Amino acid sequence: MVNNVTSDNVFLSTLSDQVSVMFKSFSGLFVPGKFAGNYYINPVSTGLFLFQEGNSKTVHSFNQWKKLIGENNEAGSEVLTGNEVLYPKVHSNLSDDTLREILSSGIEFKDIKLANIYGSIDIPPWTSKVIFANANVSEIPELITGGGSMVFGSNGTLENPDALWFVMIGKNISNPVSITAPDGFIVSTEEDNNYAKELTVYPKNKELNTAVFVKFVPEKSVLYYDFITLKSGDLVKKVKVTGKK
Repeated sequence: MVNNVTSDNVFLSTLSDQVSVMFKSFSGLFVPGKFAGNYYINPVSTGLFLFQEGNSKTVHSFNQWKKLIGENNEAGSEVLTGNEVLYPKVHSNLSDDTLREILSSGIEFKDIKLANIYGSIDIPPWTSKVIFANANVSEIPELITGGGSMVFGSNGTLENPDALWFVMIGKNISNPVSITAPDGFIVSTEEDNNYAKELTVYPKNKELNTAVFVKFVPEKSVLYYDFITLKSGDLVKKVKVTGKK
């Protein structure tokens, strides 16, 4: 492979033996393309680039890496390391809509450019953002949904009388999760049984990984457009549903 471009990515690692890029070669240096505008992040290590020739492995710093592959093949990228990036957090949006995440109070946050963030962050559809805290945020409760918005009926791209579904993932969840469906929809954690307007899911060892099935049950021949609401303590997530009878 030649003329590849690896650009505008975030390579995040947190352990001292983790690297961002690894090149393997049977004999001699082979550069398959260019790197540009990437972020290489590790709070405890600067040796983020590994070159392996046969069984020989050499770990390089960023400057050594640029000399190895050529200055023209690595442009506009940055390495972030040290205390400012000691507590990274990945926020993902597994849906078709822009997601606004409310940040925990009492903790300072910075974005990928190490600028301060206040209050919340917006995450475009099907993307992720890495932000950094000034304290350990690994134990903060988190509720994530995956699967995107759901369209039933003749108004959208999908006509399906059966159940559609999304995934609900909980981390460090102490409170049960209540799931409430809007008018025209019912939900269940089983594909074929026990559908209702509301249901409650209980975490196990503070963790959740559950499929939520949704059926469209309209009473009128109108356009239904609303959100399924998931709530656990102060955490609230919404999943968009649309349907037309």
